[in-house]
Amino acid sequence: MSARKNLNAIKLAAIGCTSAIALNATPSSAQVACTTDLLGVLNCTAPTPAPPTPPSGTIDLDAFVQPVVVALPPEFESTVGALINTSGPITITGDAVIDTLLDDEPALELISGADIDAQVGRLTTIGDNSTGALLRAVDGVILSVDDLVSTLGDNSDGVNIQAGEATVSLDEVRTVGVNSQGVEIVTVSGPAVLNANLIETIGTGSTAAFLTAAGQIGLDVGLLRTQGDQALGLNLQSDPALCATLGAGSCDIDAVVGTITTDGFGSIGALVTAAGETTLTADVIQTNGIEAAGIDLRADPTACVALGVGSCDQAFTVNNLTTTGARSPGAVIRAVGDVDGSIGVLSTDGEDSVGIDLASDPTACASLGAGGCENALSVGQLTTNGDGAIGALIRAAGPTTADIGILETFGDNATGIDLAADPTACVLLGVGQCTTAITADRISTGGDGAAGALIAAPADITGDFGTVETLGANAPGIDISSDPAACLLLGTAPAIRR
Repeated sequence: MSARKNLNAIKLAAIGCTSAIALNATPSSAQVACTTDLLGVLNCTAPTPAPPTPPSGTIDLDAFVQPVVVALPPEFESTVGALINTSGPITITGDAVIDTLLDDEPALELISGADIDAQVGRLTTIGDNSTGALLRAVDGVILSVDDLVSTLGDNSDGVNIQAGEATVSLDEVRTVGVNSQGVEIVTVSGPAVLNANLIETIGTGSTAAFLTAAGQIGLDVGLLRTQGDQALGLNLQSDPALCATLGAGSCDIDAVVGTITTDGFGSIGALVTAAGETTLTADVIQTNGIEAAGIDLRADPTACVALGVGSCDQAFTVNNLTTTGARSPGAVIRAVGDVDGSIGVLSTDGEDSVGIDLASDPTACASLGAGGCENALSVGQLTTNGDGAIGALIRAAGPTTADIGILETFGDNATGIDLAADPTACVLLGVGQCTTAITADRISTGGDGAAGALIAAPADITGDFGTVETLGANAPGIDISSDPAACLLLGTAPAIRR
């Protein structure tokens, strides 16, 4: 279920409510008990019965215009979805357990023309179109769920929030149905922050964590796991047009994940589309589907050029990165800034599954100027097993350094390293701005047409290779070259050292 609704319409509708509506919306006896204090705040709670009966009740507060505070006693239970709709702020405290059974019945539905601060215990739903927590606020949302959020139906997200800004803290989230995101957050005027121990989805089209923000994005999750097709582990997106107007540093992304695993077609491990700096840190990322890259980091060229040098740098650290499907590269990087990447062990098994596919945007990098698009890569061990699965494919528009321990490819047309610097961009950037230095302890290729290392740049090139071995036909060991026309324009003869 998409979180995109018109917050302005919500705000106008809420403001349009009158005090008479609020007075006529007196809770029934089946609901929690509410009273209005001298400040106009509607205060609600549930009576505590004699043990062992837990406190219970219904929260149905629709079309109000004042602040609403619901303070629930410990162990409060309800089998009816909680609804609060007001133009004022909403506050919920207590460890409420809400379990719903019907279609079209979210466990917690809060709509505010101001802000929301909600803390609950557990939210579960069984029906279709029944989100666990469905929150809409013009201003900020703070949501904390101490225990499980679980949905079984189709189109039933675990948590779905649209607000000005949002901070969400969760324990475990599980969804089973089709098009049922684990967590989806959209912010239209500020940051989005998500902390969780585990988010798991099973259905097709059910991404585990999907955050879109007009501001900074912060994420810290222990485990992201999906099983369906087109079900990404992580999808983070910035609003490029708005971020360009907000200025450098306003839309940076920082994501920390313990483990990401996906099993379906097109189910990328981590997709980040940024208009600011990106930092991704993960212990383990594994995808098992076709066309399912391990990580895919992209920067918006127009926004990043407008923001200036250093505004869209990308940094990633992954200890273990594995893909098993065809056309499933380990890491795809589309850069408009510096790239600093470190991977401990990287392995791909499918055909046309490149280990590292890095390309800087030559037009954007030339606009940024010298020093705007530097690349630094470090990989301990890199292995590809499929045909057409190049180990490291790099298209640079600035200085590039790479330090690789062991690089092995086994398929045909699977070159170990294929690096080329864009001649036009390098000329525009000036002398010495496309230097290349590659270090590798061992490079081994087993297929026909699989060269050890192909390097081309109109600048100084340094190659430090321990052992280079190629076993197939038409598979040169090392081929280093420069562009004569570009070098002539630069007015210098590059040095080649190996």
